[in-house]
Amino acid sequence: MKSYSLFTDASLNPQLKVGVGGFLLVSESIVKSPSSQINMSDLDKMLVLKRFEDTSSTKLEVQTVLWALETCSTGSAFSESGRLLHVYSDSQCVEGLLARRGRLESSGFYARGGLRLIKNASLYRKYYEFHDRLKFDVTKVAGHTRSRSRNVAERMFSFIDQQTRKSLKVWVAELEAEKSEWYVYMIRCHDGSLYTGISNDVSRRFEKHLEMGKQGAKYLRGKGPLKLVFQQKIGSKSSALKMEQKIKKLSKSQKELIIHTRTI
Repeated sequence: MKSYSLFTDASLNPQLKVGVGGFLLVSESIVKSPSSQINMSDLDKMLVLKRFEDTSSTKLEVQTVLWALETCSTGSAFSESGRLLHVYSDSQCVEGLLARRGRLESSGFYARGGLRLIKNASLYRKYYEFHDRLKFDVTKVAGHTRSRSRNVAERMFSFIDQQTRKSLKVWVAELEAEKSEWYVYMIRCHDGSLYTGISNDVSRRFEKHLEMGKQGAKYLRGKGPLKLVFQQKIGSKSSALKMEQKIKKLSKSQKELIIHTRTI
């Protein structure tokens, strides 16, 4: 009888209410064998990540498991008889949902007093629907353990944890950059040509261009001295990118007019 292990984990930024979920699907034999060798590059190829918005800690944990179950079971062998699925998660909620099923369903997923549905009721219902179809069981994995004491399951879980955190960090940086004020600017080269770019810190960006290093624009290398001749606040990063592309399509004389009039 073929068995599979599904590892899920998620990382949340509570201030922005965004999170990244991830999962790994492997053969249960790899998890149960104490001699199993885990190749991190192989795991990296197998790992699947997804971004979630407008979420919270418990909601994100359940959302991630549901997404993983749906992704793995669609068109897979899990719907066939004789296939077993074992879910690994560090979420107390995910682990405890099966034990809470009878009480939740008998109350119609209403809180005590019957005046309102409990939070995440729709997600819990979907979780039970998946369980009826896939008959999976759940094991709670220790969230953080010492490297040397980790078994195969804990090492796989640790890998997902690290990757979701990294992915979330990148996403949060993108969101914060999008919220900051962005500028479009133009630089005149020694040969008279004009370079157009965007930045949320024009002075710092211009300094990087002057250094002629890898962090500056390749186009500007060897074309100094450079002179910053125009900058204008646009707003969001996406708006600045659109304006940058618009200016780059203009003729040299049209760009010079912008510099002269100080307006776009």
